[in-house]
Amino acid sequence: MKKFCIVLILTFFSSIGFAQQAINGVVLDEAGAEPIIGASILVKGTSVGTSSDVDGKFTLRANPGQILVVSFMGMASQNVTVKKGNTNLIIKLTKNAVNL
Repeated sequence: MKKFCIVLILTFFSSIGFAQQAINGVVLDEAGAEPIIGASILVKGTSVGTSSDVDGKFTLRANPGQILVVSFMGMASQNVTVKKGNTNLIIKLTKNAVNL
């Protein structure tokens, strides 16, 4: 019985990692015309992250319900909640109108 409980617990914790899904996306300017190169995409509360490539595209793994924080210098950061099955994201960043 003890071995059964240990196996059950290990199976449960190993299945948590499989809940992650691959997220593909693109980061664009607010008009949706230009890709944002080098935007930071970070899973909030973790050290998991990536940056957008020359086409504004990125890929990372996250669980449904986690929040992606997308940021770029001179642009307002945006939080995007990962939804189950929604694996292709189009994120448009707006200019941050802060007077320096």
